[in-house]
Amino acid sequence: KTVAENRKNLEAAEVLHRAGQATIGALYQARAAMAQAQSALAAQRQTVRSSEGLLASTLNLGPQTTLRIAPLKLGQKPPQLHSAAETLMHAALTANPALQQARAQVAVAQANVRSAEASGLPSLGVSSSYGYSFQNGYLPGDTWTVGFTLTVPLFTGFNTHYQIRQTQALRDQAQSNLAASRSSTEATVWQDFHNFQGAVAAYPGAQSGLENARKALEVVQAQYRVGQATIQDVLLAESTLAQARYTLIQNLVNSYVALAQLSQAVGMPLGENTP
Repeated sequence: KTVAENRKNLEAAEVLHRAGQATIGALYQARAAMAQAQSALAAQRQTVRSSEGLLASTLNLGPQTTLRIAPLKLGQKPPQLHSAAETLMHAALTANPALQQARAQVAVAQANVRSAEASGLPSLGVSSSYGYSFQNGYLPGDTWTVGFTLTVPLFTGFNTHYQIRQTQALRDQAQSNLAASRSSTEATVWQDFHNFQGAVAAYPGAQSGLENARKALEVVQAQYRVGQATIQDVLLAESTLAQARYTLIQNLVNSYVALAQLSQAVGMPLGENTP
């Protein structure tokens, strides 16, 4: 878009110069701006191709793989989210993978404590066996055996006591890690939620800025054609429009990135199509 706009500026400068209404300096400035825009476009095309190769490698594909990426349209609205921060924080308590792992570690630690405590108690064992004997000259016979074993630990050199204390300490540490993970998850969800809301709230202003910058350029270009504005005014208005366009694009991208970060913090995909 910037190249197309600079091309119009250059054509207007050439017409005015042939008519004697613009200086050769204004024509050179228009040509320089056109060349700079073309150079920036060529460099950005290579940057896009490099980014596509990096994205393909991230997807475990060859960097030369051609990816079909949905275009980002300036007219489209940023993604919408209809859930409140408190709702998402509550959902993260059950869906966040880090919290699920921390809960599993607490459950394992508690099971180890119960096992260590049980190792110091008397235990009763039951065993049984069955046999069938056959010898020449004798009738076959069945053999049954049932046994009971009672084990009473008397003194183990305090090993059982130390083992119980160790498993209890590991359980307390796992519970502390769970509490810290829960606090960190809630804080991350809260921050990512408001980052997303901030990006969405800034979009209307960025869109309005782009529309006004576009109209301002049209006015300055019309004034330049009739000699009421200089080429510097045109190039400044064009630069302002390019910056407004970049701001709107960056704002739209930020909203998608913030939503992705929020989805990761909660532990589930979020958006308009999410139940």
